[in-house]
Amino acid sequence: ILLFGSFVVFAQPALAGVNKTIDAFNADIEFVMSKVDKSSGHYQSLAALKVDFKTTADKSCKMARHEFYDFASGIYDNMKKIATDAKVTAPSKPDWL
Repeated sequence: ILLFGSFVVFAQPALAGVNKTIDAFNADIEFVMSKVDKSSGHYQSLAALKVDFKTTADKSCKMARHEFYDFASGIYDNMKKIATDAKVTAPSKPDWL
């Protein structure tokens, strides 16, 4: 019971951070996509980025937290580059990344 209790206590903050990252990205990508012309290549790039993030986020429970954060940080960098190229304001990368 003690071992299980320890696992529950230590696992919850890790899951909360990953879930917080997923929620932040989903809100940010939707914001950027709403500002970009839907017929542009920038929109298609953002849509592909969203799919890539979702695919990895679905497997995040099998990844080390730092690996997921590194991945998410790179995704945010890509989103900012696409938004800048599209002349749209990009959301800031969360400070925990």
